[in-house]
Amino acid sequence: MARKNTQLNPQWLRWLDELRMTDVADFGGKNASLGELLGHLSDKGVQVPGGLATSADAFREFLSV
Repeated sequence: MARKNTQLNPQWLRWLDELRMTDVADFGGKNASLGELLGHLSDKGVQVPGGLATSADAFREFLSV
């Protein structure tokens, strides 16, 4: 199978701490919820792991390769 040459779209990745519940449609509920936890609870001492989220569009592009 030939590999499709694609470029990484910067809108496909976001740091979890940048996400909020308004991002559910683009990044899914789990990622948006982790973003909310990071945004609201980290300053209160609750430890939430950081990380990157991939968008639904990135996943669809992956499936089309």
